[in-house]
Amino acid sequence: MLAADDLNMVSSGEYVFFNIELFSNLASASSKEPWKVEGDTEERNEKARRAYSAVLTVTSPAPEKEEYLAFSDQVKVLAATKYNYTFGKGEVVSTFVAAFYDAVLLYALALNDTLRDVEDPRGPLDGAAVIRKMWNRTFQEFTINESKDHLMAGNVPVFTLVLRVSMGCSLALIAYYQ
Repeated sequence: MLAADDLNMVSSGEYVFFNIELFSNLASASSKEPWKVEGDTEERNEKARRAYSAVLTVTSPAPEKEEYLAFSDQVKVLAATKYNYTFGKGEVVSTFVAAFYDAVLLYALALNDTLRDVEDPRGPLDGAAVIRKMWNRTFQEFTINESKDHLMAGNVPVFTLVLRVSMGCSLALIAYYQ
């Protein structure tokens, strides 16, 4: 962004820069001040802050549900005990981990229902029947509580992180993506 500012792309008002943040941690200091580089001069950080006023960050924040927070804590314990990985202070578990868990859980529920409905569960399995059991199904997810339609789509909140130079960062819900 400093290079864009040097090229007068920020102050001209003719350019907008998009940042898609897949692994968002909106609670962290780096997300609240994404322009700030520890150890850099105050002058460069201030210049970067002004340059970031032309950045539109699109992200999906981590859920704040108690179930998700408990799941996140369990993942951290498993990471430490089984894989010798310790999350940093303030580091959160990626929502992709919870989404993957939700996907496996949905598949397992549908598979169990399908096996219960067949005459011989040891025989060939109809994969399309498993998929049909996943459609229009409501279950408690860690990421969001929703039901899946026939396209396996649910409503996922999409947020923007907007920087107003005079006021700092603010988070605004722009849409529910389906």
